[in-house]
Amino acid sequence: MWAGLFSLSTCCMVYIRQREDPINSIVGGFTTGFILAVRGGFRRALGSGIFGGVFLGVIEGVMVIHTQYQKRASIVKENKDLEEMKKEMQRAYGFKPSI
Repeated sequence: MWAGLFSLSTCCMVYIRQREDPINSIVGGFTTGFILAVRGGFRRALGSGIFGGVFLGVIEGVMVIHTQYQKRASIVKENKDLEEMKKEMQRAYGFKPSI
């Protein structure tokens, strides 16, 4: 039930906003928490919705930070590999490459 509501609300947000980003998941978490708790009253539903949105916001935030870290690590590795290749060419051929 939870997964179905979350998927439905997230897919609806993607369709409405026409973009795929973390906001869709955050709104999906809020909507899911709200709908699942609505039988307990509006205040309880609002609290559960806010908790669901914050929970998904934390998850999405960690994912964004992790993705940025991976990109930086990849760029640093590529730069190191390029520098090693330049040094190897200089040793092997006796000239400095223009790369």
